[in-house]
Amino acid sequence: MKSPAELDRLQLSLVVVHLAHLSLVLDATWVAGCQTLKQASDLPATAVPAAALWPIGEQSRESLRLLTLKTPEGGSWQLAFYGQLEFIQLPAQDLHPLPALMQRRKTWPAVKALISHQGCLRVLLDVPTLQQQALEAGYSQANSRSQLV
Repeated sequence: MKSPAELDRLQLSLVVVHLAHLSLVLDATWVAGCQTLKQASDLPATAVPAAALWPIGEQSRESLRLLTLKTPEGGSWQLAFYGQLEFIQLPAQDLHPLPALMQRRKTWPAVKALISHQGCLRVLLDVPTLQQQALEAGYSQANSRSQLV
């Protein structure tokens, strides 16, 4: 077990996905890459639309992104959304477990923890759980075992 001083020095690499009215956080170790697309017709047919997985409501149409996410099996899958990305590093002390009541009542399985960032609490999502949600929603391409892009 790490000492409190060691934990204070431990940094988390995270990707913040900024949507119209919401910012969600992913562990950067699951992110293989991101592309900005000029138009929706540039999306690969295998891309999973974020709206199918995230309860995000209406999205802005500012920048169409294609996020390539790693799978636990070593493959990858792609998530499409309108928004911005930000890579951040935060001290481990900014990671907080879900309060017991929130853990019991959460309706979105991918919610894993809370992150303190810029004076706000943000939701940390579990990427393997997002992949499982995509598979359950009928997006078989989220089970890709192909090489990472």
